[in-house]
Amino acid sequence: ARIAGEVIQNNFQIPKFDNLAYYFMENASVPASSNFFWLLSAAIYKIFTLGAAYDKQLWIVFVKLLPALYGALTCVAMYFFGKELYGKKAGIAMAFFAAVVPAFVYRTMAGQFEGQSLGFLWLVIGFIFLARAVKQSEFGKPAIINSVLAGVFFGVMAWSWAGFLIIPLILIGFFFSSIVLLWFKDLPMAKILNFVKVMAIC
Repeated sequence: ARIAGEVIQNNFQIPKFDNLAYYFMENASVPASSNFFWLLSAAIYKIFTLGAAYDKQLWIVFVKLLPALYGALTCVAMYFFGKELYGKKAGIAMAFFAAVVPAFVYRTMAGQFEGQSLGFLWLVIGFIFLARAVKQSEFGKPAIINSVLAGVFFGVMAWSWAGFLIIPLILIGFFFSSIVLLWFKDLPMAKILNFVKVMAIC
């Protein structure tokens, strides 16, 4: 919250060093993995205050509300993810469970002002586009566009939260398990290659 406050005060310039990070360290480097989180939060502050100057007490209110906003948006994204995979009822169930699972609530809606409160949003949106790309019957323009968008949102997650390392683990597991499943279904090699291309682009 303090770094995002500095971003607001310094015209969206992220400091290179944080001398208040650890009392025994000077010139501690500011981690780049939260850059987008700080920039977006600072932009929301500027938009909703109509460009007002930094006010610490007002910023504290934003620090309390923004994780709840990011968490709520993630639940909405979970609805569309579930709807894309299985239908509207599944989307409602997925959004509900995302909203009440203690681990998720702890990190987002009732959580600390940290990158993980925003990072999950980009993860879920990326999965929505990946699901759309994989569901395409042919490898054409829609599959390519959705694959690229999935990759872009995964990239934004990497720029928002250091936990983006879960993405390659999930995608690698999904890729190999899907290849095995497609192989046992005796699908044409062209279908399997289409899936491989989608995953490669993403």
